[in-house]
Formats: sequence, structure tokens, C-alpha cells
Amino acid sequence: MFCKYTAKRLYTELIHLRKSDKKHRIKNTIQMLSNLLKSITETSSQETLQLIINEDNDGVECVVYADGTQKRLKTMVFLADYHIRLQTLHGCDYAVVGMSTMENIPHGVELITETLRSQRRKGYNKLMRAIAIVVGFVDEKILYSNTENPISAMIQLKSYICDISFDLKKNQYISHTNIRNEKYIDSIYKDVKIIRLDPHINIDRSINTIITWCKSRM
Repeated sequence: MFCKYTAKRLYTELIHLRKSDKKHRIKNTIQMLSNLLKSITETSSQETLQLIINEDNDGVECVVYADGTQKRLKTMVFLADYHIRLQTLHGCDYAVVGMSTMENIPHGVELITETLRSQRRKGYNKLMRAIAIVVGFVDEKILYSNTENPISAMIQLKSYICDISFDLKKNQYISHTNIRNEKYIDSIYKDVKIIRLDPHINIDRSINTIITWCKSRM
């Protein structure tokens, strides 16, 4: 199975979705990306994966034990206006993105990601952040995320063009134009509190991340 999307084709479809009815654009974007992930993973030896969107704060983690038995564990993720879930066709969650409107910031959306414990260190968090950026692009939003995990902050800063703040209370940001190189990022990432990301200037990077992930599963 080959990835039916090139970066150019995916971008063209996203532009079309961005111009569509605002009421349905997020749902339609998730459906399109879900079809892409299913078409790639259904031919692999691993589980077929899909994306769903809902408002449920509860998740399901499927744990496989050494003797081959599997148990479905109900787990609480986090509160958000809606969740985008990477899961199997049987409803086992792998990773979740929560997105919530920020009432005091025009066009602002708070972004939270979580990979379930049994699926960590497999690249799902990076994939889901790229998907969240695509959703933000289509819905014309600016993404904000608190950086409780310093490693996650470092990965974001090295992967995308971001503005950063060292203070949770003050609305003061260092522009991405002043984040010059990886050496500088290595010196400050542990102190970063908030990352602000404009999907419009990061859409190429997020698309390439999704395409690269798809090719790695072929």
C-alpha cells in the first residue's frame, strides 16, 4: 500500500476544507485524516488505526500482558471542549489531543496532548500534534500549550516555528524570529512555560510530519 497523499495534494484538500462550512470543517478534516491513517495501517501487521472526535473525557486503554491476555482499562484523560483520539477499530485509545477555546484570547485554542502509557515512545505524540496543527489551520486558530513536560517543549521548538513565554501570568512572548538555533533552544527549553504556535506558518511542517509517519508504517 502506498500513501495516496503527497504533501501538495494534502495541502490542496486542506485549503478546500478551510473554505468550507465552518460548522463542519473540523469534523470533515478529522474524517479525511482518519481515512488516510486507516488506508496505511490496515495493510500493516499492527492494528488498524483511525481518528475520532468527541467530547468524552473518558478513554479506554487496552493493555496486553506477557501471557497474551488483553484487558480494557477505563482511563480519565483531561477536560477539553473536544478530543481528537487516535485509536484502534476496537476503540482502544493510543493518543489523545484536547482542544479548548480560550475565551480571553481572540482565535486562541488551548492544546493538550497525552499518549496512553502503553503506547508511549512510539511517535504518536508527534503525529497528534501535527494533526492538531492541521485542525488549527483549517479552523483558522492560534494554538497555545503549557509546557509541563520540558522534553515535549524542546521537541516542539525544534520541530515548529513558535513564540514562547517564560511566565504563565504575563502575556509577553519572545517572537519565533528571535529563537535562532538549536543551541539556543537547548539553553532555554526547560524554562519555557507557554508555547504559541500559528498553524498558518507551520502547515508545511505538520503535513510533512504526517506524510513521514505514514511512510514509516508502509
